Amino acid sequence: GEWGVLRTPHSPKIWSLTTCVLQNPAPEEISLPGVEIFSFQRDETSWYTVDDDVMGGVSSSNVDTLDSEFLRFFGTMSLDINGGFSSVRSSWTEIDLSEYDGLLLRVSGDGKIYRLRIRSATAGSEISYNALFETNSDAWGVVFVPFESMVPTYRGFIMDFDDLDTASNGSFGFMLSDKQPGEFDLIIDWIRAVKEAEL
Repeated sequence: GEWGVLRTPHSPKIWSLTTCVLQNPAPEEISLPGVEIFSFQRDETSWYTVDDDVMGGVSSSNVDTLDSEFLRFFGTMSLDINGGFSSVRSSWTEIDLSEYDGLLLRVSGDGKIYRLRIRSATAGSEISYNALFETNSDAWGVVFVPFESMVPTYRGFIMDFDDLDTASNGSFGFMLSDKQPGEFDLIIDWIRAVKEAEL
């Protein structure tokens, strides 16, 4: 479609970033597909970080609304003391997205691979559904993550659990893990629920 968003992962479980669209979009000049879930110019949802210090690690992260326009998740990942993850998540607000096929994200990153995470009321707050996506260093791009690709996990372990119940999404978030130490910086412009046919 006109969005040029890749449907197939370029490698197993990692969703590709499309950089050919929306480099510097003007809201009045472009029609976005789907329905807005988060736009940080208007969104008042609270976001908070959870790092590996909950299990003795020393990674640290911060979350901020950059220029009252973007969500910025940044910090330092450390593998010391069996650590190795930093995450950010939204406060719990249930939303029914069963009419849609996945999420469309506009992000600017640092070349690292991040996890999109969703928790649902059906599975409970301890189970998170994950999908990996790539970022480009200091460049905006768009990535489509199908709900059907998201894998249920508990504390990093894949669980034998039902597929994500998209009628009961409760919390959204991002995580850096998978042994990627050092400074990191992810900026999110917006998150939208979309039907694949719109792309």
